[in-house]
Amino acid sequence: MKYSIGIDIGGTKVEAVLINEKGKVLQKKRIKTVKNKSKFLTNLIELINDVNTQHIEGIGVGVPGLVSHTGKLLWLPNLKTLEGINLKEDLEKKYNVRVYVQNDANCFALAEFRLGAGKGTRTMVGLIIGTGIGAGLVINKQLLWGGAGEVGHIPIFHNNNITSFERLGSGKNLINNYKKLGGKIKNPYLHDIIHSPEKIAKHITNDFFTYTGILLATLVNTLNPDKIVIGGGVSNGPIYKQLQKEMKKRAVPLLVKDCQVVKNKLGDSAGVIGAGLLLFEDKHNS
Repeated sequence: MKYSIGIDIGGTKVEAVLINEKGKVLQKKRIKTVKNKSKFLTNLIELINDVNTQHIEGIGVGVPGLVSHTGKLLWLPNLKTLEGINLKEDLEKKYNVRVYVQNDANCFALAEFRLGAGKGTRTMVGLIIGTGIGAGLVINKQLLWGGAGEVGHIPIFHNNNITSFERLGSGKNLINNYKKLGGKIKNPYLHDIIHSPEKIAKHITNDFFTYTGILLATLVNTLNPDKIVIGGGVSNGPIYKQLQKEMKKRAVPLLVKDCQVVKNKLGDSAGVIGAGLLLFEDKHNS
């Protein structure tokens, strides 16, 4: 059996797992994210050492932003202080194994395609709706590596201005609008607003379904996926019937006919498992 380590770097935590080539998690540990560059690398190496109990062939890392093909962190909106680190170079030098660094949405999509809700599909979108909006794309059974999938930044014309789906339909934007309109929930998450009977909450919920429905239709019309798998905190709510309806209103009928919008199956573990699968995906494609 072959083994790899998957790492998921987030704004508040870093998680690492030891997995085998079938995606089974054998070890798992998480630590708080430290935003000092040198301390971050020290902590990351300690974390890897803690879960590295087998002879590994590689390490995969998922990060919340854009990465160069050489493994350098280029743009991390929520972890600006870590930009410029070359994780591939640093970790290959330390462990003498192959290292892969990808956007975390790519890792989410890969895990769901190989092991989760997208298993058996040919073309799949893994769409994460959280503080921002991002996607990983599987086209003709292969993960699209690199910076593709920044669907939250697709321009959209709204109220006589050009904006983006992320500014209209992300959790951060909708929560801010809810607060501005006088919503009563303290420190709300998007799923709290969707479940609230408040009139203001219902208004925000309608916005969520409208903008997300437009985005889903755009993905259908562009990529013709078999499934769109939703991740992020909002994915746990009863949103799928309405999302399917809003998507069908706007997509090309022939293309949307067989496309399903579904909940992820791997939950919070999808990203870190997908990171660990990057090694085996590279071999699968070679």
